[in-house]
Amino acid sequence: MFPKLILVLFLGLSTQSWAQTSAEDDFKLARNLFRDAGDYATAAGLFAEFIRNYPDSQQLAEARLMLARAYRQSGRCDLAVPAYETFYLEHPDHLLNAANARRERAACLAEQGQYLLAARSYEELQRRFSASDFAASALIEAAANYTRAENLRQAEAVYGRLLADYARSDQAHLARYRLAQLRFATGRAAEAQQLLGQIAATKPPPSLAPSALLLGGRIALFMGNREIAEKQFKSLERRFPRAAQTDSAYLDRADYLYNSRLFSQAGDAYQRAFNKIGDRALKESALLGLADARRQSHQTREAIAHYDKLSTMLQPGHPAYLKAQLGRA
Repeated sequence: MFPKLILVLFLGLSTQSWAQTSAEDDFKLARNLFRDAGDYATAAGLFAEFIRNYPDSQQLAEARLMLARAYRQSGRCDLAVPAYETFYLEHPDHLLNAANARRERAACLAEQGQYLLAARSYEELQRRFSASDFAASALIEAAANYTRAENLRQAEAVYGRLLADYARSDQAHLARYRLAQLRFATGRAAEAQQLLGQIAATKPPPSLAPSALLLGGRIALFMGNREIAEKQFKSLERRFPRAAQTDSAYLDRADYLYNSRLFSQAGDAYQRAFNKIGDRALKESALLGLADARRQSHQTREAIAHYDKLSTMLQPGHPAYLKAQLGRA
C-alpha cells in the first residue's frame, strides 16, 4: 500500500512539473517570436493557444496583453480591440498595464477610422487616470479624434478642459495651438490670434512659439491685415532666425504681394527670401517666384536670367523646371 501511494504522489508531481515546464516553454516561444523575431502573426496564434491551454497560468495576464499587442502589430486591430478589453477587464489589478492597454486600444480604434469611439476611449482613459502623466496627452488625442470625426464643438470642449485642468502641462501649448486652428476654421480669427499670442508671449519660449507666430501671420494675411502680419513675421525672424517657420514666412510674405499684383514689391520680397532661406525646396520656390515677379514687372532680361539659374538647379522632370521653361518662353 505504502509503495503504491509513493508512486501515485510521484506521478502526480511529475505530471504537474511537466505541465508547468511545458507552459513556460510555450509562453517563452511566443514571447521570443514577438520580441526578438518580430513575427507577430505567429506569436498571436501561439499566445491564443497558450491562453486556451493554460487558463490557470500565472502568465495568463501577460499572455493576454501580448496577444492584443501581437494582433495590433500584425495589422489586426479588429481582433486587438476586444483582446485589449479582455485584458483590462479580467486583470484590473494590473493598473499600469491596464492604462497602457486602454491607450493602445484607443489608438487601434483610430487606426480603424472609428474616430468617435477612439475619442470617447481617450476621454475615459483620462477620467480613470486623471492624475497620471499621460492624462493631458489622452485629452489631446481625444480632441484630435473628435476633429477627425468632424465634431468640432466637442473637440473645442476637450481642448478647453485640458487648458482648465492641466494648464501647466507640456500639452497645454499644443492644445492652445490646435484650438486656435479650430477657432480660425470656424470664423473666429480674433480668438485664434489671442491663443497664438499667448503661446508666442510665453517665456522661455515653448517649441511651438515659431509655429504660433507663423500661423498668426498667415491668419493676418488671410484677413487682409498686412500690418499685423508684418509684425508677426518680423518677430519670427528676429527671435527664431534659423527656424523652418521663418523660411516659410519669407515665402508667405512674397506670395501675398504677388497675389495682390504688387509685382515689384513681390520681386524684392522673393529676392530677400531667396537670399535668406536655407531649405532647398523653398529656395527653389523663391527663385521661381522672383523670376515670375520680374516678368510681370516687365523686367524680361532679369526674369530670363532667374529662369535659367533655376533650370540649372533642377532635373528636367521637376515640376519647377517645366514652369521655368514655360516662363522663359
